[in-house]
Amino acid sequence: MEIIRNVQEQSGELKGEFFWGFYDKWISVSCIEGNHLEEAVQCANYLNNLPGNVIEDALKASIRYRNDFLLSEELPLSLDNPRGVLPLILPLDLWVLEPDRGKYPYVLLEWDCEWEVEHGMIWVIRDDSVVYVGAANAAPDPWEDLADYEEGNYA
Repeated sequence: MEIIRNVQEQSGELKGEFFWGFYDKWISVSCIEGNHLEEAVQCANYLNNLPGNVIEDALKASIRYRNDFLLSEELPLSLDNPRGVLPLILPLDLWVLEPDRGKYPYVLLEWDCEWEVEHGMIWVIRDDSVVYVGAANAAPDPWEDLADYEEGNYA
């Protein structure tokens, strides 16, 4: 099975879809700084082969993010059931950066989420570790020092 399909160039960038086995569906992939399909394939394969505990850690961080946004009438989600957040989130786009920005592979995955409609959520995963989960509008470069991202980082 091909991992990336429907690749098209749009405004100097490649866009397509990748298959994510965890969700059992095709999700958008965007090479946001040029045409580098090889790196997109590496990032998609990396996401598809992450150890289960890394996905669980990202889901738990998503729960912490959601629980921090609770309204008074909403109940918090339990960290004991990380998959309990899945009905509240939808993966939107795997972002792939310019190849010379850092080493590969990594995950920079944007999500739509019920609690943060305006900014959504982003996961940054590198070296089999969840390093950032928070608002997509504040997403760091996957290879920068994340010390400046402590506030608003639920990883």
